[in-house]
Amino acid sequence: MVVFRDLKGLIEIVIIWENKLTDYYDAAEKIIENKQFKQVVVLLGEKHLNNLSIIKEIHVEDYGKDEWIQITPDFNAKDLLPVDAIKKDSTSQEIVDHVLEFEEKMMDFYSCISKMIISRDEKELFDSLVKFKERQILNIKRFTEM
Repeated sequence: MVVFRDLKGLIEIVIIWENKLTDYYDAAEKIIENKQFKQVVVLLGEKHLNNLSIIKEIHVEDYGKDEWIQITPDFNAKDLLPVDAIKKDSTSQEIVDHVLEFEEKMMDFYSCISKMIISRDEKELFDSLVKFKERQILNIKRFTEM
């Protein structure tokens, strides 16, 4: 369970969670021996950093003064990317599956927050983050199928 007091706190925790994927890509790049798949991981990691910069550039002050408390149902940040998610013998498919699972969990989280928020502007923000994640998932699937 995660409790948020305001939009700023929520965005800060989202950035921390999204950084877990950055760390995952860094670890995968160091562990993967297949040069072709290593290039795919590097490119996906770069795309993730670009996407993360978009989230970091959200100006919470543009959404007005807010003060609310929300509790999300049973969202465990430890389950986003399990500690043992990447191993030396991980296959490229396993790595992609972990990334897609992470992205889907984040999309579900954004969707959950959108349903809980009353403010129209904040609701639209999280609806747009859901669509943003949908595009990321689609791009990862397309990119890894090449």
